[in-house]
Amino acid sequence: MPVPDQREQRVNPTLEESKLQHNSRKCSRTPSCMGKIVTAFLFFILFFRVTVYSLTFNTSMTLSLEREFPHDTVDLTQLHLLDTARHIRFKVPQFGVGGNADRHIAGLYFTSVRLGTPPKEYILQIDTGSSLTWIYCTGCVGCSTRNLLRAPHDFNPKNSITSSEVDCTAQVCSLVHKILGGECLKSNWCSFDAMYGGGALASMLSGYLLTDQMKLAATLENASKIISSVPITFGYAILPFTLNFLV
Repeated sequence: MPVPDQREQRVNPTLEESKLQHNSRKCSRTPSCMGKIVTAFLFFILFFRVTVYSLTFNTSMTLSLEREFPHDTVDLTQLHLLDTARHIRFKVPQFGVGGNADRHIAGLYFTSVRLGTPPKEYILQIDTGSSLTWIYCTGCVGCSTRNLLRAPHDFNPKNSITSSEVDCTAQVCSLVHKILGGECLKSNWCSFDAMYGGGALASMLSGYLLTDQMKLAATLENASKIISSVPITFGYAILPFTLNFLV
């Protein structure tokens, strides 16, 4: 049975179909009609996306707002005060702190200071286990002569023209006696007795108080440097102990 040729079969269009085809060909030639088609197409896409979203997420969703902050219990006022204090600390002249992990000196912290007139550089040992700060001095009878830090100088009051003994009537002398103990010598110098350490490692040192000048270098905001002198009172040990101290 022969198969009818599809190209030969032609269905006569109805009157309504002919009008639609005519209007379609006419619309394709006008910009306003093209705009309507594009608008309708975009509306269809938007409607389709909203419909799919509504079918997929049929319940409301709430996103929680979180923050990553180390001080979540501190209010803003407290943080502002802490930041202000931090900026103030930056303006204070600071000494460079070094250290040594040698087991013989137990990782001692130290810094360099300039004492006396003329000023000389000395190693100031920072004791984190007490309120005493140590510096090597000369003239101590029976004291250790080992200089583990290889300090450039041992402090000697005879080499400074601004060094002087503290008088027994000075207020700082009474304060030291209350804290460390001691009594005035016959020479009217302010002496002291200090117990250092505890147990089997406890040690005693005795000496007298001195005053001298410490040189400080400060860097200003305009990067200029100024050097000023400040008076300092410190203990000078004359009886056995390995180190002498500043107060």
